[in-house]
Amino acid sequence: MLIRFTVSNFLSFDEETVFDMLASSSAEHPDHVSAIGNVKVVKNAAIYGANGSGKSNLVRAIDTFISIIKNGKLSENINTYKFKLNPGSKDLPVKFELEFSIGDTMYLYGIECNNKTIEHEWLYDTTDPVNDELLLERKTLGNRSYKLRFYQKWDETPEQKGINALLEKNLLRDNELFLNYHETLLIDDLSVIVNYVKNNIIFIVRYSTLSNYHNFLKVPSVTTETSELIRRFDTGIESVTIKEIPLESILEDYSNFVQKYNLTLSKKDIEDIQNLSPDNPHLIRKDAGFFRINDQVMFRQLFFEHKDIHGNKVGFFIEQESDGTRRIVDLLTIVLSKHVKDLVWIIDEIDNSLHPNLCYEFVKLLMTDRNGNSQIIFTTHQPNLLTRELFCDDEIWFVEKDKHKGNTSLYPLFEFDVKEGFNIQDGYLLGRFGGVPILDTHNFML
Repeated sequence: MLIRFTVSNFLSFDEETVFDMLASSSAEHPDHVSAIGNVKVVKNAAIYGANGSGKSNLVRAIDTFISIIKNGKLSENINTYKFKLNPGSKDLPVKFELEFSIGDTMYLYGIECNNKTIEHEWLYDTTDPVNDELLLERKTLGNRSYKLRFYQKWDETPEQKGINALLEKNLLRDNELFLNYHETLLIDDLSVIVNYVKNNIIFIVRYSTLSNYHNFLKVPSVTTETSELIRRFDTGIESVTIKEIPLESILEDYSNFVQKYNLTLSKKDIEDIQNLSPDNPHLIRKDAGFFRINDQVMFRQLFFEHKDIHGNKVGFFIEQESDGTRRIVDLLTIVLSKHVKDLVWIIDEIDNSLHPNLCYEFVKLLMTDRNGNSQIIFTTHQPNLLTRELFCDDEIWFVEKDKHKGNTSLYPLFEFDVKEGFNIQDGYLLGRFGGVPILDTHNFML
């Protein structure tokens, strides 16, 4: 689970800014809280703020840090993203720090970077509420010289000591993460940490759609549940189906096949697919591909079926659906993954392309139809979600930008000690909690 994220000197974040998922003492929605030892963590966060306040920058900050971990290095000059409205920040490093849990163990991993150099990197076990235990630390001294420190048990054997010394003197590069050498270091615990961060934190940003719908294609049974869910949202879709065609049939009528499915494959391309491995499907676009099923190569195409004026079902490609419908399909993957534990979904503008009533019902579904410790963090402008029917006070956050300094600050609703029965939505729109635009209405007059 994501426990805490800290950022400084990145985009609109000047000073160190903390976003956390720690639960307050509120008794509302006990099913929204998970315990990691003595630490209680909420499963949801709705983040509000005016346009340009820094909501999306928070998502970008987390996404940038996760991307650095996935790449194992700084792929570009981080100075491009430094806070630009404080001249004193120019020479300071960008800082990212993420505290998270895997099972009952809590970790704190962070970096400080300048230009294309990781200047400082650290990993702690923070499970013990009194003493954080250092697992790894790296300091870049310049001229490809580094000071490395290890958890004692990871620096005991001659083999470990040799690898660690080699890293310190020869292998490590200024722009590389020390953590990237988790396999070289022969430390299983590090690989578990890296794989968790890489695979369990998932982003859906404002104008993105899923890069593919291959989970639907790999597991056709998912379409049944998808059909049941999507009918709730009045999109006109009757069902989600997968059309399956054996490769032999395609080769017999190649021209008709590529025309019908709007494909650019040559006949030779299709013939080459005959040797397809069961573990490596040939994906030709995000909603179609070739799969080996029980020793037979099959083409699978995802369709969204509507009824025509005679009541007959007509299949549509995903590109033929509206932006709102595609957004719903993307977000339904969260519901469909409810049986997968410990996922962290981070969504920028969950309400993008969605009607307010639909958005409310969808978020309500997400709040009630979920098991395990998975979390959902999203930004939004929708005031109708600001209700204790959906969220605890520690699950609602506000983002505000200082009008003079230009830096972003974050704070949760529970800091305001809002009384029972108070209309949070009205209070927000009236500016009681900040996070709303202050308009110069005179300049709007014609």
